[in-house]
Amino acid sequence: MSEAETSTHPKYNRAIVGQMLLLELVNGATRCRTVAELVDRITADPDDPSEVETARAAIRELRETGLVTYCDDAQLVEPTKAALHAHALSLTL
Repeated sequence: MSEAETSTHPKYNRAIVGQMLLLELVNGATRCRTVAELVDRITADPDDPSEVETARAAIRELRETGLVTYCDDAQLVEPTKAALHAHALSLTL
């Protein structure tokens, strides 16, 4: 983690927000969620454009790294099999 990431407030830190988003997806009853729904669930202040953009950027980053994928259209995301497997392994530690 870079120095800039460690000095940033957690709600603006993409790595921390990404972890929370991924946990929300793998632990949720519904694995396929809309981007807007995830952003609403994970942000403390949905009227804060910086916080909302951080969450959206974290979703894009999770997709680029192969941990989430888009479902039927570009507004629905779900965790990949790799993300679910890694989460299951982390629970056994």
